[in-house]
Amino acid sequence: MTLPMRVLLGCIALHLLLADVVPSPWWVPDFTLVGLVMAVALAPHRWFVLAMLAGVAAMVWAIRFPGPILMTYLIIGMGVRVMTMHWDMADARVQALTVSVASLLVTLECLWLHELWSLSLLGLTGVHVVMTVLAVPVTRRVLL
Repeated sequence: MTLPMRVLLGCIALHLLLADVVPSPWWVPDFTLVGLVMAVALAPHRWFVLAMLAGVAAMVWAIRFPGPILMTYLIIGMGVRVMTMHWDMADARVQALTVSVASLLVTLECLWLHELWSLSLLGLTGVHVVMTVLAVPVTRRVLL
C-alpha cells in the first residue's frame, strides 16, 4: 500500500473512531478531509481515486444528500491537484490553509443542504474549522 493511501485510510479510520467516541460532531475534526488534502499533496496524479475513496467514506456515514457530498470531495481533490501545480503542497502551512478553506466550504455546504442557519451554528462552524485545522500538524506527525 502506498503512503498516500495509508495516510487517507488512516485518517478515515481515525475520523470514524472519533465520531463514535465524541458526543458532538462539531468537536470532531474532519480527518477525512485532512487525509484527502495530504494524500493528494503526496500523489497529485492519483487525485481522482483518493477523492472518490474519501467521498465514498463520507457518503457511508452521511444520512442525507450523499451525492452532493461525493461531488464536494471530488471538487476538493481536483482543487488540491490544481494547487500542486502552482504551490508547494508539501508545506504544512499551505496544507493547513487548504484544509481550513475546504473545511469551511464542506461545513457550510452541509448547513445549506439541511437548511440550518443561525448564529450559534455559525459559531460551531468556526469551532469545527479550527479543530480540523489543528488536526493537520497532528496528522503530519503521526502518519508521515
